[in-house]
Amino acid sequence: MKDFNQDIQNLLNAYDSNWDDYLALRKQFIEKYSLSVEKLQEIRVEELKDFNSKILQAELKNQKLQEQLNTAKKYIEHLIGTIKHDGHLGTIQTDWILPNLEKALAAIGGDDE
Repeated sequence: MKDFNQDIQNLLNAYDSNWDDYLALRKQFIEKYSLSVEKLQEIRVEELKDFNSKILQAELKNQKLQEQLNTAKKYIEHLIGTIKHDGHLGTIQTDWILPNLEKALAAIGGDDE
């Protein structure tokens, strides 16, 4: 199976870069594995589907992380606003908290809106 996977990878690389090499490798591959051109096209389509699926998963993960980051920014901005307006958070003295909150907000890009 390792040889098959390597042969597939070589075939796909040639397809993407050098048509003459691709044609020669395709002929060797078909002879070696007794596969039809149609089967090779199916393999290529499946690889593209897998690649597209991975891209979609990465985009969805990125969206979720961006939503979490935006939520964190809103909470930090709210805390900063409250501290600057009231000078405290309930009974908690905030002199030492405010600079750290401002640094955290700057680190995650809180001033970009």
